[in-house]
Amino acid sequence: MDHQRAKELFSQYLDGELPPEQQSELEAHLDQCETCQAELNALEKTLSSLAGLAPVPPPKDFDRKVQQRIRRRSRGRFFKPDNLLNRIPFEWISFVIIMLMLVMYFMLIQSQVKVKPDPQRDGGVERTKVIEKRGKVDSPLDSRPQ
Repeated sequence: MDHQRAKELFSQYLDGELPPEQQSELEAHLDQCETCQAELNALEKTLSSLAGLAPVPPPKDFDRKVQQRIRRRSRGRFFKPDNLLNRIPFEWISFVIIMLMLVMYFMLIQSQVKVKPDPQRDGGVERTKVIEKRGKVDSPLDSRPQ
């Protein structure tokens, strides 16, 4: 194991999250490498020092100030005041339109009961006739002059 790979594993090693084979490989490297050993000890010392610090609560208007700064720097692209266009759920509108199109398509399909060949027209050339629920309607192929 090289130094860079060992350094990448230090945090997981200290948290006890390394798989056993990686842990034993890292420990073998640490036994031979004084540089990595010193860096791991320094990381442990830093983490233990940070653990003793008390959390500091943010100011009450911290969120608002951050949003204002982002709005100002982004020239209003983020955290705009709400208006009607921001409230329209375009995804839902698209979904409803697609569903309406599917319903119309299936209604059109349902109006056609079956399709059967018509070999009797134009000298035995097979054509298709569409039969609707209310009556017989010829396909566009049958509308040619005879």
